[in-house]
Amino acid sequence: MIRRNPTIIEMNDMDVQDVRDLVDKQRTEAQARQALIQRMKRAAQGPLDEDGVSLMMQLKDAVNKQKEQERQRRLGMGNVAESSKAKK
Repeated sequence: MIRRNPTIIEMNDMDVQDVRDLVDKQRTEAQARQALIQRMKRAAQGPLDEDGVSLMMQLKDAVNKQKEQERQRRLGMGNVAESSKAKK
């Protein structure tokens, strides 16, 4: 296999900052996901306490929100509010 020199992509300071922000956001989301998994494990192992009840309510809300987003996506209404703002 022939190896070629990598293509250099010019980036300014704003591009670099955008990448850093994206990486920080992904890292924060991953940490939040891990914390949620730990909470779920604790709730599954023992009796249901206040934290377990709040976790169940959060999960129920998240499932309902995801179902509504899927419904809107299937109906083609995914970004109706955002696209109407962009037209103004």
